[in-house]
Amino acid sequence: MGGRNRFLLVALVLASVGSFTGVAPARDAGVRDLSGRAAIAEQLRSLGVDPSTAVIQGSFLNYAGPNCPGEAWSCVEGVGPVVQISDGGINIFEAGGGSFHEDTCTVVQSNTTGPNNASCSLTTSTNGVTQIARITQDNGSGPNNAAVNMAATIAEAVEGGVVAAFDQLLEQEAAVFQENGSGPNTASIEQDLSMRAEATMVESGSSQQDSHAIAILQQDSDGGAQRGEVVQDHRLVSQFGSVIGNLQQEQQTRATDRNIVAFVNQGSGAGDNDLDLVQHQSMRMIADDVGGETTELQGNDAGGMIGDIQQDSVSGTSHYDADIDKLVIADPDADVVIQAEDPNCCDLLGLVPGTPTTCTIDMAVRVLGPDHAQQDAFLRGRAFAESACDVLLSLVLKAGKQAQEITEHRTGTFVDVVIDCEDSECSAGDRPPEPVGAAGNLHLALRNKFDGESFSRIDAQKPYFTDGDVGEIFEIKLEFHNHTTGPITNLVLSIPVPPGTAFAGCSGCRGRGPQGGVVIFDRGTVPPGGKVVGIFRVRPAEPGFFSVVGSFDSAQGGADSNPNWYLIG
Repeated sequence: MGGRNRFLLVALVLASVGSFTGVAPARDAGVRDLSGRAAIAEQLRSLGVDPSTAVIQGSFLNYAGPNCPGEAWSCVEGVGPVVQISDGGINIFEAGGGSFHEDTCTVVQSNTTGPNNASCSLTTSTNGVTQIARITQDNGSGPNNAAVNMAATIAEAVEGGVVAAFDQLLEQEAAVFQENGSGPNTASIEQDLSMRAEATMVESGSSQQDSHAIAILQQDSDGGAQRGEVVQDHRLVSQFGSVIGNLQQEQQTRATDRNIVAFVNQGSGAGDNDLDLVQHQSMRMIADDVGGETTELQGNDAGGMIGDIQQDSVSGTSHYDADIDKLVIADPDADVVIQAEDPNCCDLLGLVPGTPTTCTIDMAVRVLGPDHAQQDAFLRGRAFAESACDVLLSLVLKAGKQAQEITEHRTGTFVDVVIDCEDSECSAGDRPPEPVGAAGNLHLALRNKFDGESFSRIDAQKPYFTDGDVGEIFEIKLEFHNHTTGPITNLVLSIPVPPGTAFAGCSGCRGRGPQGGVVIFDRGTVPPGGKVVGIFRVRPAEPGFFSVVGSFDSAQGGADSNPNWYLIG
């Protein structure tokens, strides 16, 4: 006899309160309106830019930067926010900082068949600076090319004196948004950050070093190939010698969110998606010849590193390589607490049947310190792919109560493996999913359909969330897999939509809209090994939750090789 199974999943997603009555469908977020000055001003304000500070170029050949190509071009120096609009010509932006703000770079480019080329280069050696780069590109069939290069360096030294006190902080925020019809999207983001505090022959000393970097890359194309590269490298060094009294050293201890964050979303209709993600963090503390007490603190459980990758292509392929490395070194004579929180990476979402999706994750943490150190570390490698992923985690603790060297290696279509250490006691293995149902898998993917609103730094650091804000369109994809040996019948997926949410359409849902505030997908029979997809779009008015409820019949009941439900996205 067939068993009846029901499941309930709750996904963190923006929702709202109010009523559907009289609410017009939300605008398609895939079309950016730059048709007039009012529309351009609205677009700039959504990016946090005062339109009065922007330069607007509407010629066939537009150039912003230090080297004008010739008399046929419309040229500006690129000293502030720049908007370039061309119909089949060329848009080029080559700038880094300027009179608007030397640590900010903002450009919006729109073209039909010609190329959009934009590069932002920012360099600073000033303590307390936040570097910000935002590139937005729309195209019909021409290529979109974007490059962001950020370099931030602080080096301070003290020799002699009563007190040597350092307080160092640097932040970097980069966002690249690319939309295209049949053309390709190519983008690179490189964030390099270095801090050094050095003192000798002082009576007492202290150093506080904190760094934050966020990289957001969103690429959407109907048919073009998409290529992305994100590289984030942080190096923190605190070195003291010949200190008469006490010494206090801290690195990444004031974090209220992740220190290094990468959020990547690649969605294509017929093109291929490819991504390289590299995240490196090095923290070193040196204390030589200290007469008093030495205390060293590194990291906290709110900080760490995270890479969040979402890819899908209707008929193309998707692949990413993630290389994540963290090195933590403390002085052997110090009173030490070390927390190497994360790294945490990644998700690959293959949302279309038969689409080849693959990935590799190589993650390593090395912690070196004295025998008496309290050491905590957490690594998580997580991936889902239509084909297969290769995940390698390695951890080395050469301090604390005992030396630890742990390696976890997994290959498969769904991988979720963890290494967790508390006070130098470690455990490792597959992370158990939450048991919410049986006889199948529901994969839920949340994707922000960017419509001009500025990205939220806080949102970007929530795992499996998006860079969107209240008022933007969200596309929610439900993917049901049958992992049993027999068919699943009478499959129904129901999504209660909170009142007041502007409904923006759905694909394959019953009645083409909410019925009594509920979006319903009838999917009938799902054969063994098969899957089905449902898609709907909403514009929420304030934060909240969506819950997804499904029901089906299955002769297998709970007896299947993968009897749990997973939440992806």
